[in-house]
Amino acid sequence: MVVSASYGVMGRWREEYDDTDAQRAHELMRAWGVEHLSGRTYGTLSEGERKRALIARALMSKPKLCIFDEPSLGLAPKIVAEVEQTLARIKAMGVTDKEDK
Repeated sequence: MVVSASYGVMGRWREEYDDTDAQRAHELMRAWGVEHLSGRTYGTLSEGERKRALIARALMSKPKLCIFDEPSLGLAPKIVAEVEQTLARIKAMGVTDKEDK
């Protein structure tokens, strides 16, 4: 799912990815703590795992701005803290948030 962001599609079908795409997806998955989930389908992930995988996917195209609409909604307090840390890491990478405007 993460690598498929290169083509703007959810999941894989017939598109072909080069080594650069695969390496970037691998690095992002490792950075957001979901590398170990690469063999699983999205539907089998917990909410926290899904959010982190979607963040890795969102960063695949190297955006300058990411908008997160209630990224911690429905998550356990421990996971909320992890999401907040993740968002702080994204901001540190230079991706703008609405507070910077």
